[in-house]
Amino acid sequence: MKNLFLLLLFCAATVSGARLFEEAELRRTAVPPAIDGQLEALWFDRAVPYNLGDHNGKLNNLIVENYLTIVRLLWDEEYLYAAFVCSTDAVETRFAKRDDPLYESELCELMLAFPGGSRLLELSIAPNGVIYDALVRWNRDNRIEADASYDIPGLKSAVSLRQSAPGRLVWTAELAIPWKALAPFRPGNGRILRGNLLRYERLSDPELRSRNAPAAGTGDPAYLPLSLFPTQVRGWAAAPSSLGPLRLTE
Repeated sequence: MKNLFLLLLFCAATVSGARLFEEAELRRTAVPPAIDGQLEALWFDRAVPYNLGDHNGKLNNLIVENYLTIVRLLWDEEYLYAAFVCSTDAVETRFAKRDDPLYESELCELMLAFPGGSRLLELSIAPNGVIYDALVRWNRDNRIEADASYDIPGLKSAVSLRQSAPGRLVWTAELAIPWKALAPFRPGNGRILRGNLLRYERLSDPELRSRNAPAAGTGDPAYLPLSLFPTQVRGWAAAPSSLGPLRLTE
């Protein structure tokens, strides 16, 4: 029997639908959300819900039935706010220290580009609340260099985990990123920040792995990457082509 909670999440996000998003909207909030891992009414009243799709930017039955992920975005003068709600059958949290290689396990992630296009802020959070944050850039050879010694000043984060039905879990992550960490970008109505929101899931169930067909010539069927904007690859992607416009509105 399909989980009622999953169906409600899916219906709530039909405004975004199973399609390639042209952009995502961050609506301004006059009241900052409490970053406690419990989504308050503000998120549902103000923020647009978006489904995360596969590496091609599409939804499929595997995702909708087992790993539906809804993201919401808000902003004010001080912070960019992001909330992830993730459905799963199990969570894998192998790491306990900040800047451990969370990408080897499960996580939710934001990739945000600094003005100029050659540098990124990478921020990941695991289901147990562990953070990975780094400054990423492309060098002259178009190769990625990451500085994981960087910690975002003033970052706020929280997670929660609950059972939604027998054998089903929902974990929620909330993040508040100070705009000063993205300087010289300055927030304002109509301003556009380029970025992506992602989730990486490890599939433990052999039947589910069999339904997770890798992209041609790449990937691991035990590994399911989801993203707001399509990455076209099944692994970690920080290339400019995987970023989309995040538009700030009133």
